[in-house]
Amino acid sequence: MIANTENVLGKLFEHARDTLPDADLEFLTHLDEHTEEEVRNIGHTLAALAMAHHDKATAPCTDDLIGTLWGLSNRANAVVELMSITGEAEFLLNDRKAKRQAEADAAKVGVA
Repeated sequence: MIANTENVLGKLFEHARDTLPDADLEFLTHLDEHTEEEVRNIGHTLAALAMAHHDKATAPCTDDLIGTLWGLSNRANAVVELMSITGEAEFLLNDRKAKRQAEADAAKVGVA
């Protein structure tokens, strides 16, 4: 497995998902706010590269361009992983709440 941001985030979440407190899962359900900003930043960077390409004096050299595109690719993949974690955290949090509610309802029936 390649050690990039996407894989590290996924591995960490996979390892911790069942032991994270509800408050931490709640925090993770709001990562979509961060991912929107990251996607905008990637778009702005790509637009700047496209504009620089037309002006040969400011265009990045091949090595710089390759490094920049590689970095943007890694950022985009990390954003996809954050979006996945957001959805998974939301599912886990809702599942926990539903289980607690079912246990509470069962306890009420058992008492009555």
